[in-house]
Amino acid sequence: MTLVTIEEKLLFILYYVKVYPLQAILAFEFGMVQSTANAWIHMLSEVLQKALDHGGYLPERDPKQLKTVLESEAESTYGIDGTERPRQRPRDPEKQQHYYSGKKKRTRSRISLLGDSIRAKSIT
Repeated sequence: MTLVTIEEKLLFILYYVKVYPLQAILAFEFGMVQSTANAWIHMLSEVLQKALDHGGYLPERDPKQLKTVLESEAESTYGIDGTERPRQRPRDPEKQQHYYSGKKKRTRSRISLLGDSIRAKSIT
């Protein structure tokens, strides 16, 4: 099966971005082979990125630009959300101290998100 209609293409790429399944699984769910799914992912990801950029919905990737972005937005109430992701432990003892939390658990990096009710801006 190939993706014929715009709706099928939109469902395909949004499902991929939201769930992020293995390409083989994605291909199986949409009735195609993995290489075809890979080609669609690359093509539709670029289209989605351009569409979001055109609409002004891409998050700011540079944390140094956060002040400029927030000043350009209408006044709003922002909230902070965060998560942690595993990271490789640094080999340098001084860098290890920077990331050491006092717990004997895996080394993690914190990721924060500052957003309002309409759209979120990444500040990681």
